[in-house]
Amino acid sequence: MENFDENLLLKKIREGLSPEEDLKVQEWLSESEENSKNFARLRMLWNARKIEEYSSGHDLEQTISEINKRIDRLHAGSRKLSLTRILKYAAIFIGIIAISLLAWLFLPLSQEKMLTRETSLTGAIELVQLADGTRVWLNNSSKLVYPETFNKKNRNVTLEGEAYFEVAKDPAHPFFVSTQDVTIRVLGTSFNINTRAPGNLTQTVLVEGSVSLIRPSGERIAALKPGEMANVGNSTTNVEITKVNTQLYTAWQQGMFVFEKAELTEILRKIEAVYHVRFTYDTALMNKNKARYNFVFRKNQDYDTVFDMLRFVAPVDKLKVKIVKP
Repeated sequence: MENFDENLLLKKIREGLSPEEDLKVQEWLSESEENSKNFARLRMLWNARKIEEYSSGHDLEQTISEINKRIDRLHAGSRKLSLTRILKYAAIFIGIIAISLLAWLFLPLSQEKMLTRETSLTGAIELVQLADGTRVWLNNSSKLVYPETFNKKNRNVTLEGEAYFEVAKDPAHPFFVSTQDVTIRVLGTSFNINTRAPGNLTQTVLVEGSVSLIRPSGERIAALKPGEMANVGNSTTNVEITKVNTQLYTAWQQGMFVFEKAELTEILRKIEAVYHVRFTYDTALMNKNKARYNFVFRKNQDYDTVFDMLRFVAPVDKLKVKIVKP
């Protein structure tokens, strides 16, 4: 669970959780065996701390005094039991161990050596091979931040822009992709993420496997099945999930752009983005055009060829669509 509040673990040990908070803790514990082990360590350290507090209390001093009196009566002249001193030294030792273990337990992920791969606005699609075997295709003007090696219980990367993921299967180490609006949790899955989808949405399209969508707050908001797309915005808690033709959203990985029953303006916007050109057209005529079009083109084709292909599909001349070259 990304951005999990470790303070909830202490509240659970103190038995001060609300039902909602307890549900979050249970979900975090069920994510991996390592989480359960870490919680057990924390509980042990908490109990050790309570022993330390007890070792300096008046009640313990009084109890040890009574024990010493009994020993005195049985063994006159023998040395008194110095349990208070022993426990105080033990408490100091436990405190040192606790601090070290807590520092290790909650060591931030930033201790991993992080790498960054960025693609330019006009550059080619780049394939990034991660240390665990996961493959990531980065679209134009995108940024991926990832560790050189995955040495934590979870595999975490951060994405800005668009990328297609083929995540290596490793049930013991869930894979997380963090974006500004949502975090995607997977085990071994193929999916596409676009953080700049129309409408300022983060768009997740699942090809195979399964993924969960989690808010930065830790709230699990949706789970996807193959062939589904989720649109998430940062200004609303609503999540729109629809069935889609995944090829329409992933073909770019192979340098192709596929449109099915698309508005002409949608096709024009994609051509503008790919070739960095601009179209002008008669807005009034375009608004009257209610037709939908199927269209496919490849990135390695020049935009003059693509525009000529579009003439055979849509009435671009009638709608007074003109290309403005840079």
